Amino acid sequence: LLDPMIKRFPLQKFFQASQVAWADLPDQRKPSPNTKYALSDAVNSAMSIFFMQSQSFLAHHQAMSGKKRGKQNLQTLFEVENVPSDNQIRNLLDPIAPTEFAPQFEWIWQELSRLGGLAMYKTSLNTRLIALDGMVYHSSTEISCACCSTRQDRSGKTHYYHSTLLPLMVQPNLEHVLTCFPEMITPQDGAEKQDCERNAAKRW
Repeated sequence: LLDPMIKRFPLQKFFQASQVAWADLPDQRKPSPNTKYALSDAVNSAMSIFFMQSQSFLAHHQAMSGKKRGKQNLQTLFEVENVPSDNQIRNLLDPIAPTEFAPQFEWIWQELSRLGGLAMYKTSLNTRLIALDGMVYHSSTEISCACCSTRQDRSGKTHYYHSTLLPLMVQPNLEHVLTCFPEMITPQDGAEKQDCERNAAKRW
């Protein structure tokens, strides 16, 4: 049921709109006439990794920036003008709060609604079903930051990790799910206890 709608989804229009929206993201760099890379180029370059389902950040970057065809793909499909290195992408994007990217989720949902893609997810009660599940997407015993959660293993070693709550719109009769904007599981200001999936679900 979704295939015809997916083919009509204006993907190129999405990347163009994203390039404009992400140009206004908060930039931690000091103003300089020598600034080479736009934040929007960094975001779209990072998105291309997930879009192409690459398993390696570095390998993907080398493939896309080191070959003429790769550069053309980044420029024509993802609207990237200058391709930052993988380290530069991390340095540019790490300081940006995840909530800054919520408007692009809204853009996608508006387009899906316009194309009729949300109607098939309605239940007989005229509601929609949301499934929530937590996911750890980074864990290290050496690297940590102020946004890390922590746990100790049986040997007493501390693990620092990042996790998020992923809300998905589901329909028992459909094989596809629609991703909603996630809620990060991260230390909260003024909270004595460590953040958890239950609190993240309440915030979401």
